[in-house]
Amino acid sequence: MTARTTLSLLACPFPLRPSSSPTYPGNISAGKSTLCRDLAKALGFELFLEPVVTNPYLELYYGDAKAYGLAMQLWLLRQR
Repeated sequence: MTARTTLSLLACPFPLRPSSSPTYPGNISAGKSTLCRDLAKALGFELFLEPVVTNPYLELYYGDAKAYGLAMQLWLLRQR
């Protein structure tokens, strides 16, 4: 792997190649960001996280996941 190999939350993690961007999908609050931060630090990778500041549904989703789940997922899909 090269020094510029990156971790991302946007693509499939396997097969791992020098130019790949492994990702770790999962439910909200499952520990994905913590895992990726720890891996990036341990392996010397650059970490790219999904933007949360520009997400207009995130706060609404945490307030009422059932009502805003679909809108949030569609917004995330469009960002990718």
